Amino acid sequence: TVTVGTTATQSLEQGLAKAWYNYEEYSITTVRDSFGISSITNNGTADSAASFTNSFNNVGYSASILATAHPATHYSASASYANSNDTADGYLASSHRYYIHNIGAGGIAATFVTGQFLGDLA
Repeated sequence: TVTVGTTATQSLEQGLAKAWYNYEEYSITTVRDSFGISSITNNGTADSAASFTNSFNNVGYSASILATAHPATHYSASASYANSNDTADGYLASSHRYYIHNIGAGGIAATFVTGQFLGDLA
């Protein structure tokens, strides 16, 4: 618990990422580093899923995923939805499935992918 001043307190663990990763999925899925991630599954070009070491309490966690495409294409990309159908069925308490895309380019294989997941663990 962190106390600021005389009255403002917050439980520090609520503000920390419960899981994160840094990996490449351009040629093969190579995990550079991670925390709280048990595996990353490559389901095909631009379609991946991260499985959590410890499940979240529910599917209301926050996911932030950013990517950079192969240097020859000069795309920056994001994964703002769970799959190519733009539905949220990729949000599970035990894993998160996402589709890496770029506006105007569709799904792309990325050389640098980072993800952070915040929420309450079960």
